[in-house]
Amino acid sequence: ADYLMLGRVELDARKETPYGLVRIFARADSLFGPNDNGLVSGGSGAGYDSNVRDAIVLNKAFLQFAGLPAGYAQSMFDFYADADNWGYLRGSDATVPLLAYTATFGKGFSATLSFEDHDWRRTPIGSTVANYQAVPGTQQVPDLVGNIRLDQPWGAAQLSGAAHQVRSDLFATTDSGALGGEAKSSSDFGFAVQGGLEFNTDMIAPG
Repeated sequence: ADYLMLGRVELDARKETPYGLVRIFARADSLFGPNDNGLVSGGSGAGYDSNVRDAIVLNKAFLQFAGLPAGYAQSMFDFYADADNWGYLRGSDATVPLLAYTATFGKGFSATLSFEDHDWRRTPIGSTVANYQAVPGTQQVPDLVGNIRLDQPWGAAQLSGAAHQVRSDLFATTDSGALGGEAKSSSDFGFAVQGGLEFNTDMIAPG
């Protein structure tokens, strides 16, 4: 039988100051389950079952001063996190190191600009040239993320955008598959946009 156990410890401390809210947030998860859940090995020695994996994961940790959060937090691109997607439609749902600022304009409107760690959205790069292998290059520009949001008693709406630098280095490979000298380096930018609506259905289930 497949199983997965989760334990969670969370700290959320907030204090109002003359300059705005100061908040410290941290969440740690302890997971235990079979190795097909992709968890990290957590034991060894006599009596240790190699088919069982356990891990302690820092889920989130950030410091927030008024509209300025900094640390390991939910991406400002995300609208409805931890949601299921259709088939191959990939969502963001990323917790990343970030530095962001949110400005509020009244009547439920706000706008956010966020600088987020590029590496959290990096994927393998392939090469179509024989005897050459491409690898992701080092980060030069963080992901630039922004959103415009409306929060109302009926729900919320958000428009998000992001720009991501794609850097790649091309290396010649030897007969043994080892990487040789760098043959070429390239850089480009990709982008993503997202729109979301959320409706509160208190007429069905209050809260």
